[in-house]
Amino acid sequence: MFDHEESAVEPLLQEIAGIVGDYFDVEPERLYHDAVFADLGDSMSLLGMAQRLEDRYGCKVPLRQLFTDVRTVPELAAYLLAHAPAEKLPREEAVPPSAAAPATDAVAVPAPAPVLPRPADSRATVPAAPAAGVPVGGGAPPGASTAVQELIKEQLAVMQRQLQLLAGGEPVPADGAAIGPGAGGPPPVTLAPARPAAASGVVPLAPGARSGVISPVETAERARYLKELADRVGARTKGSKEFAQRFRTMVADSRSTVGFRPSIKEMLYPIVAERGQGSRLWDIDGNEYVDLTLGYGVHLLGHNPPAVMSAVRERLDVGFSLGPRTQLVEDVAAGIIELTGMERVAFLNSGTEAVMTAVRLARAATGRDKIVVFSTAYHGHFDSVLAVPARENGVFGTRPLAPGISPHAVENVYVLEFGTDEALDFINKHGADLAAVLTEPVTLRTPGVQRPDFLRAVREITRSHGTKLIFDEMVTGFRCHPAGVQGLYGIEADLATYGKIVGGGMPIGVIAGRGGVMDSIDGGVWNFGDDTGPRVESTFFGGTFNQHPLTMATAKAVLDHLRAQGPDLQRNLDRRTALFTDQLNADFRELDVPIEAHTFSSVFKFEHQANMDPFYFNLLDRGVFVWELRNFFLSTAHEQADLDHIRTAVRESVEELREHGMLGGSRTAPVAPRPREAAPRSTHAQRQLRALDQGGVPAFEMSLGFWLDGSLDRAALRAAVQDLVARHETLRTTFAPDGDTLVVRPVREAPPGDVLTEHTCGDEDDLGRFLRSWAEKPLDPVDGEVFRAAVVEAAPERHLLLVTVHHAAVDGWSYSVLLDDLVALYNARCRGTSPELPPAVQFRDYLAWHERVVAGPTAARHRDFWHALLKGVPAPELPLSGQPAPFPYRAVRHRVLLDPEFCGQMREAARNEGVTVFAYLVAAWGALLQRLTGQDDILVPVASARRPQELDRTVGYCSNLVPLVVRRPADTLVGDYVGDVLMQLVTGLERQDYPFADLLTDLAPEGEGLRGKLFTTGMSFYRQVVVPPMEGLTVSEADSLPLTHTGNPLALNIVDSEDGFRCEFDAAADLVDPGLVERLPGYYRSLLGAMVANGERPLGELDHEGEDGPDGGH
Repeated sequence: MFDHEESAVEPLLQEIAGIVGDYFDVEPERLYHDAVFADLGDSMSLLGMAQRLEDRYGCKVPLRQLFTDVRTVPELAAYLLAHAPAEKLPREEAVPPSAAAPATDAVAVPAPAPVLPRPADSRATVPAAPAAGVPVGGGAPPGASTAVQELIKEQLAVMQRQLQLLAGGEPVPADGAAIGPGAGGPPPVTLAPARPAAASGVVPLAPGARSGVISPVETAERARYLKELADRVGARTKGSKEFAQRFRTMVADSRSTVGFRPSIKEMLYPIVAERGQGSRLWDIDGNEYVDLTLGYGVHLLGHNPPAVMSAVRERLDVGFSLGPRTQLVEDVAAGIIELTGMERVAFLNSGTEAVMTAVRLARAATGRDKIVVFSTAYHGHFDSVLAVPARENGVFGTRPLAPGISPHAVENVYVLEFGTDEALDFINKHGADLAAVLTEPVTLRTPGVQRPDFLRAVREITRSHGTKLIFDEMVTGFRCHPAGVQGLYGIEADLATYGKIVGGGMPIGVIAGRGGVMDSIDGGVWNFGDDTGPRVESTFFGGTFNQHPLTMATAKAVLDHLRAQGPDLQRNLDRRTALFTDQLNADFRELDVPIEAHTFSSVFKFEHQANMDPFYFNLLDRGVFVWELRNFFLSTAHEQADLDHIRTAVRESVEELREHGMLGGSRTAPVAPRPREAAPRSTHAQRQLRALDQGGVPAFEMSLGFWLDGSLDRAALRAAVQDLVARHETLRTTFAPDGDTLVVRPVREAPPGDVLTEHTCGDEDDLGRFLRSWAEKPLDPVDGEVFRAAVVEAAPERHLLLVTVHHAAVDGWSYSVLLDDLVALYNARCRGTSPELPPAVQFRDYLAWHERVVAGPTAARHRDFWHALLKGVPAPELPLSGQPAPFPYRAVRHRVLLDPEFCGQMREAARNEGVTVFAYLVAAWGALLQRLTGQDDILVPVASARRPQELDRTVGYCSNLVPLVVRRPADTLVGDYVGDVLMQLVTGLERQDYPFADLLTDLAPEGEGLRGKLFTTGMSFYRQVVVPPMEGLTVSEADSLPLTHTGNPLALNIVDSEDGFRCEFDAAADLVDPGLVERLPGYYRSLLGAMVANGERPLGELDHEGEDGPDGGH
């Protein structure tokens, strides 16, 4: 009775793997052995898969069984063989007699074999079951993998045993028992070609699918671990579990079964909270959690923010009678319109209602029925968006996502794949029939997929066809930008839906629209006292609790806060989230686990090629609250201590799971090796420095020295320096030979003996000779080291600590971080304690931020701004000697100190002019260069640290040149001149999303000219490095370290020290006249003093008052 099932086993396995793989975008060969369906997607997506299987085989596969006894491809094949109509199963054509293999004895069932790719030939000849005289797998094509044949043997044997059991017979012996020949067994057959994959953009991933996520059936070891984890979680959250058991008998709650599978059943219940405040939650068992769920994205400001709670209390005192309107509605509407730029709004009670009404409005406005949605988006639970793609006999369509939804509800819905050219083609082809394209601009399911280019294309296509574009900004609205994704990307949708954040924790849905599309709610705008009235036919709209007074009160409080804070609220939170996920990803790389955090704005999600449920329950057990659908949020209430707690919990959870083989590392079948992490790519600025550093001389090193007076623990200092190198990757990073990529040396490969060298000098002459030799020894950022340190004993209780780092590895800002860390590490070594340091911010973190910013929407505008600004600006024509000089140049340095009294006068002048002291310092440098060159328009490049607040402790070469074009009309007043410099500084600092080194690279060969303009002169400003107290030592700066070479013909470095502003003028000794360099410090001070004292005089008059001027005062 099983002939037709047995003859269909292998083609059925292939066909099922093809269908499931196509649905979840997983390679079919990854599904053959032990991939569990539940690991591929959530219950909603598995339901869609089951419906596709039902359509194909005419047999319903109950969803619950996909979590129990029909979990894998072989188990599903056995189920279909037992329940599907025979005519629906695939059959193979008989092989001609000449192709049959010779008769042999029976074969034994082998042990499980590794899963390997199937042969490329899709028409392999195999028997469907062991037949008389035919060996299992004997008809495989020449060259076919033995492992595949063995796997087929195993699967066939398993199928035969299952079929025997289903028929009520005795099971066939397994594990080495022979399978005897059957009477009249079927002949060998030829596999049918694999079912072709659906076209991209037409049959996409199902909603909730976890692409490529697979894991093996639990082994005994895994089962033991999961039992231990369940016991641990259950003991910690006993009250919540007991509540769930009582609750289930009375209340139907979908959250209680999300992701159900037997292995985690004992942990599958929602946590019951007692209270929440800020970033924290407390459950009924007294456990405290750092919350990453935040009301599913509602609590942008944290739980119960003061402004919202105050609004609630005030409204409760007044009451909230329904029926009449509240004046708060006008305030809330005005706030939404101000922030989003929309024209009119309407209020509802949920996001589902808002999206449902937006679709209705689009259909009313266009007179069309059909809409487009995208497969990875979620738009609530009204019937018309609960659709999945379907293709039957080559015809594209949709079907309901779940039982209870009428097929007629989704017959006018197309489900496409977001971000594809095929989707754009489809929308353009069918645009005349489409009422709307509905999309989440960035989806919760795939926060790492951000396609502003695709959205802009959709906007243009829909506009050309009169189709309404609807942005569902339920999650992104007010989160990534005050105007949501519309404001972030500069794209205007016809309709947008909002909720979550704007309600402040109360139920709310908002529709906002422009271009008259909202008029279908009430007929449009009309006035009293004239002959106007509703002019647009209205659709149906209503709701008892719309505009609820309590919701309006909380919404007004949220909007008032957002308006008061401005875009910096979102910008700073986004940066913190990006930095945090970059740090998590760095931890995953270090732990060598294939997990990655993907982020958009303040939303993030973990991606992994295995079942992550044990990971999330570990987080819960460690005091991090996560919810069932595994999207996470940060709020403005999260502090650094919260992020540190989460990071520690993540790391400890990963380590525990890896130890117990829960991350795929202990599968029976081998796993394809994870690709090696791509080497970090250097920035354009680093590559430019490397290109300049070709002379084998120390022109691009940064050195500091400090006197250590007292009892120095040399062993502790040596260990602290080694700890410092281990802590900061950039100190172990060199250039690869290609010059583009960076090579990060593992900690274990750092040379411990060479990190800190020790020396003794007998007298000042001896010390001077050592310092010169130290300064003349270059670092090698390609084949050598980028960091070195030395400690020199000048006397028994007096030591000089020297630290030198290549400029391609660090900038001036980094030195403060390095020295702070070094002191903390030294003090901890002396005390035998752990250093109290935050997690190190790695240069990788900066690179990730840098890449995002450069690829962001504003970078191109900044690039164009700089290009336009610099066009036509000549290079500074310094009065050079005209003699050729080898590059890098021999250096000479002269100093002048602007004492505290002078600085006080400058600060007073700055206050009077409404500018900054730094603007005076830069303006005087610009005026000096104008005098030196005789040019009225001069390019003054100023160094900037270029770090967001979250990355201010990055150690690396992050600095950027901000070029100022200083212009000097003859009659410009000094105060106006300084004010103009300040405005240029502000403008330039605001436009650093596109760093100048990138611009120089982009504009090559024109960039070569710009490079000449920029590197003729330079200006840097530093705060004096203040070294924290060191155990048993008095620390003071050594300020006379030799300078041997420079990369600029002329440069000014200003150090803000406790003694005043220390101005250091570095010049190319063989290019610039020595007498001129000697006069520059005095002339700079004289000119700056004249500017400070004469803000109301024309700058041109001051040019003739410098007694120490380089031109002799003419």
